[in-house]
Amino acid sequence: MRPALACSILALVTLSACHETETATARETTENCGDTMSALPSELAAWTYQGNAWTSATDLSNAQDVPVTLGQTADATLHPTPEMDFPVAAEKPGTNEDFGGLAKITVKKAGTYRVALGDDAWIDIISEGKALPSSAHAHGPACSTIHKMVDFQLVPGHYILQLAGSPTDKMPVLVTRLP
Repeated sequence: MRPALACSILALVTLSACHETETATARETTENCGDTMSALPSELAAWTYQGNAWTSATDLSNAQDVPVTLGQTADATLHPTPEMDFPVAAEKPGTNEDFGGLAKITVKKAGTYRVALGDDAWIDIISEGKALPSSAHAHGPACSTIHKMVDFQLVPGHYILQLAGSPTDKMPVLVTRLP
């Protein structure tokens, strides 16, 4: 085998192995952790207490009646996608077998706000009829039940939390201000 070809093959194999390792690490779940659960950072400490619950709205007018309590995890009930009237087209709305929902967020202090979910779903924060850009995306901490986290820069005001494409009709949701 020619040295240049051998080096190319070795580079591809190494790159592939690195990608597989990163993907496996990113997909680490509580199944790999046994009884050991990760200690959560202070801004996510409320995740372990899920005494709050709300049923999401199916349209914008009813979303005003579903307030999200910042800093408290809630067991959110979602609706089948065909029942949803999303105010903004979700980039990944899911299929007719998936679920979505809307709720109101009131922000009193400017900062970075994190939306953490216990399952997969597309997350949008809507203001004045437009989805706001996110500032960061991450998986939850290893060995925690947080599946996904998305951060948004918010100023005082009212917003709509839009969840779409969830495979389940119930999931824990936490919206919290980061320190």
